[in-house]
Amino acid sequence: MNMDNIKGAGKKIEGTMESAYGDATGDTSSKVKGSADKAQGKVLNVVGKIEDAVSDLASCAANEAGSLKTQIKEKPIQSSLIALAVGIIVGKLLG
Repeated sequence: MNMDNIKGAGKKIEGTMESAYGDATGDTSSKVKGSADKAQGKVLNVVGKIEDAVSDLASCAANEAGSLKTQIKEKPIQSSLIALAVGIIVGKLLG
């Protein structure tokens, strides 16, 4: 959870309260502003989730890169042959 998730939750609560106030008092302006704040809160929450997912993906990629580096050091000949085969296949597909 990051700051956008927290801000989004706060904005949704703020919007819910303002919208409820607008409903109770018949104040259309408060109802509209409350609905807009709730929508903004939902957007911030989604942005936070995307940021969390990107962060997790970057962490996973870094771990896999370290694993790949270890694999190359332990088996350099196999790694070179795999890279050569991939290069040939890509060359055939593009050429």
